[in-house]
Amino acid sequence: MVNYTADFENLPPSSRYSLITLDSLILCLGIPGNIFLFFASHLHGALNVEAVTRVIIEHIAVSDVLLLLINFLPILSTLIYHDWVLGSHILLLRLVFHQHRLLRSGYLMCVSSN
Repeated sequence: MVNYTADFENLPPSSRYSLITLDSLILCLGIPGNIFLFFASHLHGALNVEAVTRVIIEHIAVSDVLLLLINFLPILSTLIYHDWVLGSHILLLRLVFHQHRLLRSGYLMCVSSN
């Protein structure tokens, strides 16, 4: 098993609390904001742009939500609990996306394939 918490073990408490605050802020603003953007654009046509541009913006919003859930949520839970609490499947998914940096751009490709 990989020790995912080793990255955060030697942080002083002030840095840990700063990272917890920053990650919480990013998650609390990023997820609802991107979901709002997607539904406002997709359901209500709130963006007055060309159809292709609107679709690209919607795909970027969905890929940003996936990025927040796969990258920032595990980091936040590890910072709070000082241990990995999300289970081995999420750890494997996180490690695959962390090791293969090219797969990060795959978020957008997965979302945009219909």
